[in-house]
Amino acid sequence: MMANVLKGNFSDLATSASKDVRAKYARWQEVTRKWQVIEAEWGEGALLKLNDPVFVDLRAKGLLNSDIIRNAEAYAAAHSGLPEFNTPSAL
Repeated sequence: MMANVLKGNFSDLATSASKDVRAKYARWQEVTRKWQVIEAEWGEGALLKLNDPVFVDLRAKGLLNSDIIRNAEAYAAAHSGLPEFNTPSAL
């Protein structure tokens, strides 16, 4: 999803007059590529933080696909000790 957002809504940031904006956009692209590699290996939704209130609510309402839940739980269990997994935002 993030890759589509960057290509669509925010692609003009790549050519911003601001060096800082261009750098931030490049960082977003870098992080997105890393996320895509992780989800290619662990499955769609692997990076979701299931304890986030939004996902707690969606899960309680039965609106999260069970495969996505399993992928997120498996990835979290395997990577819970890593500092980058526990930071509020990778961006």
